[in-house]
Amino acid sequence: MGRPRRYGAETEADLLEAAEQVLEEGGLAALSMRALAERTGVTTRAIYSVFTSKGHLLARLAARGFDMLGRRVAELPVTDDPEADLVEAGLALRAFAARHPALYALAFGLDRPTADDAPSAEAARGEALAELRARVARVGGSVDEPELGAQVRAFHALCEGLAALERRRALQGEQAWRTALAVCVRGIAAPRPGLADARSSGRGA
Repeated sequence: MGRPRRYGAETEADLLEAAEQVLEEGGLAALSMRALAERTGVTTRAIYSVFTSKGHLLARLAARGFDMLGRRVAELPVTDDPEADLVEAGLALRAFAARHPALYALAFGLDRPTADDAPSAEAARGEALAELRARVARVGGSVDEPELGAQVRAFHALCEGLAALERRRALQGEQAWRTALAVCVRGIAAPRPGLADARSSGRGA
């Protein structure tokens, strides 16, 4: 009879926390199953019973990052000022990137190697994006699905771009983020009568 598995969600959470510490201290090159075993005192065999490969471990770390960011946005207050609320959502990404730089880089693909992707990473990414999408929808008003999707992508792309600039010290300070985010949010909120006219003209051509 095989040895019963004794490692569950609690062990996985502990291993992911330790893996993030290794990642933050030494980067991807330092993260291995052996390094994780040395950090935690858990055998490599036990670690492989939780994560089937390093690629699986990295995917679960990415999911951890998206989960953390999604919760951070979800916990933000919803006020009667949807534009200010959306700016705060962008600043939540900044705070996450600053406090967990290696995890942010992994989750958003800046440092992700060619590796196996777990469905859970994409699911966590989708949930985090849904939190942002809800806040964008409050600002954009009654727009169709393609327009809302474009608004979400524009805002998200700006956040990632600002994070990349700050990461290489080409941009510093919360106020710089606030100014850039406010410009984007005003664009999302502004009425665009010309857009509807252009679409109508295109369909009629």
